[in-house]
Amino acid sequence: MTRINGSDHIGGVTPLKVEELRERCMGNASVALLLLEKFESQLRRDSEVIATCLSSNDGAELARIAHSIAGAAGTMAAGALYGRAAEVDRLAREASLDAIAADVAALRSEVERCLGFLPAVRRDLSAEARPEAPPEVRS
Repeated sequence: MTRINGSDHIGGVTPLKVEELRERCMGNASVALLLLEKFESQLRRDSEVIATCLSSNDGAELARIAHSIAGAAGTMAAGALYGRAAEVDRLAREASLDAIAADVAALRSEVERCLGFLPAVRRDLSAEARPEAPPEVRS
């Protein structure tokens, strides 16, 4: 059951579907936390590479990075990020980077939205991953 604060949602839609992620991890919060850590690392790294691709006008690398983000987002049940990344992947292969600047900005914005949401997900999953102390037995 998700206990994530409503303030972490935009328009009632979270950047990541926590229940779906739990199901994909067969209810194992520890596995979900491990995947979340790797996802966060990838997003931080790839966000920097996107900026480099734009400054160096490297559409092929941008397409590769966007494709990688789309794959990770799909795995992590981050639907909006998946959609943005898949669109940038497609556009980077077809158009000049100047022509898709708004799409790239939207992708980076969604990356930041996901990164901002992850601490709440981490708290939620961490609470599940910690075993509760057994109740005291009084004699």
